[in-house]
Amino acid sequence: MTVRHLRIADGEGLEPAHQGSVRIAFATADRHTVDQHFGLASGFAIYQVGCSGTRLLEVADIEEPADAAPDCDRLAPRLQVVEGCAALYCNAIGAPAVRRLLTQGCQPRKVSDGTAIDTVLGTLIAQLRERPPAWLSRALRGEPAGEARFDAMEATGWWAD
Repeated sequence: MTVRHLRIADGEGLEPAHQGSVRIAFATADRHTVDQHFGLASGFAIYQVGCSGTRLLEVADIEEPADAAPDCDRLAPRLQVVEGCAALYCNAIGAPAVRRLLTQGCQPRKVSDGTAIDTVLGTLIAQLRERPPAWLSRALRGEPAGEARFDAMEATGWWAD
């Protein structure tokens, strides 16, 4: 598989991550709508989202050779592209991919085919300004997601009565 990245390097950051911004990935072929199944996605757009707005950070295209082995790991390059993102928006996703995303701290979010990326970004900004959902609050605080969250609690001596 070939992965091509276009990273935006304008030197102007929206906000440092520690000041309330997160990276959000979208499975998209047209760069305007969420229109891809994660495990088959040919393209991704990654944005930085904060209370003051959004900024496109990167787009990535994935090309699979026609003669790819049926047992090759198709998820690995996609997981690598979205590494460091707090969430991934897609149209569909399988259970194995959900587990692997959660393990790397990325919350999978399923939306209807054709959902505008700008609409999702606007909703995220509003949530950041008002009351973020639990997954977004955890990402802003830098807390681990999924099972790693429970491992971290156990490591700090947290016990339920």
